[in-house]
Amino acid sequence: MVHGGGVTREEGGSSPGSRRAWPMQGVASLRFDLRGHGGSEGQQEELTLSTILNDIRASLAAVKAAAGADALALLGASFAGGVCGYYAAKRPADLNWLVY
Repeated sequence: MVHGGGVTREEGGSSPGSRRAWPMQGVASLRFDLRGHGGSEGQQEELTLSTILNDIRASLAAVKAAAGADALALLGASFAGGVCGYYAAKRPADLNWLVY
């Protein structure tokens, strides 16, 4: 799950329901703060399309390895919806679903 610009992985509190409900359904998830947001290091000025795409790629690989997932979905909110769509277009083999 990739948050929009100017907020954090908490998205102003809009996603706690999924954080609780998905594990009960056997769905692993990872929400991370983009660089310079929330608990992450760096400055927002360091964000580029390339760094965000690389962070998405690394996050998907981490979820796949940690959860033993054989199917992956990418969810992007607000600005990140467009970035996730771009990622899906460039690396379609990495994903089974895109939600934006």
